[in-house]
Amino acid sequence: MKLNNKNIILLLFALLIISAEVNYGQHIKAPIEVQMKIIPKILSLDKNFNYKKDDEYNIGIIYSSNQRNSVKIKKELEIAVKNKTIFIKKTKVKATFIDLSQITNLEKYIKEYDLNVIYITPLRGVDISSLSKICKQEKILTITGVLDFMQAGISVSFDIVNKKLKIVINNDSAKSEGVIFSSRLLRIAKLI
Repeated sequence: MKLNNKNIILLLFALLIISAEVNYGQHIKAPIEVQMKIIPKILSLDKNFNYKKDDEYNIGIIYSSNQRNSVKIKKELEIAVKNKTIFIKKTKVKATFIDLSQITNLEKYIKEYDLNVIYITPLRGVDISSLSKICKQEKILTITGVLDFMQAGISVSFDIVNKKLKIVINNDSAKSEGVIFSSRLLRIAKLI
């Protein structure tokens, strides 16, 4: 192939697209409505789950109103939980949407709202490992639809393998967040 200006521009454009996908491709493979049906079942398989009927189990959904994909997933999550009462072992689940672009101290916010689980939407420019560290200190389970966030210490995610939903669990991370999943769940999940 002869390298002229046109070919160089095409090559640079292709490299730009590939690098954008690698660095910024925060895709959610599993549909949100499916995740929202599975998450309560996953949470019910935590051996340390000891909430009572009158308790409230708080799930914080972290997104950024400054990021289009994050807002898109947040809206899908709102639709998935809107007008639905979700229970885990007879304990009512409450979803709280947390806009990172409006919060200066996430750790303080997490403590103030007594969150039990955090679901993380696609977030660019956010140190996910720092968020994971806060959750480990506070014993809050972390869940995401962005499989790549597992590398930063997030405990649960979802993948599609052969057109089937696969739960992905970082069991060491989950344990450090105070969660002990049942062997039944661990047998069907992909462990990393």
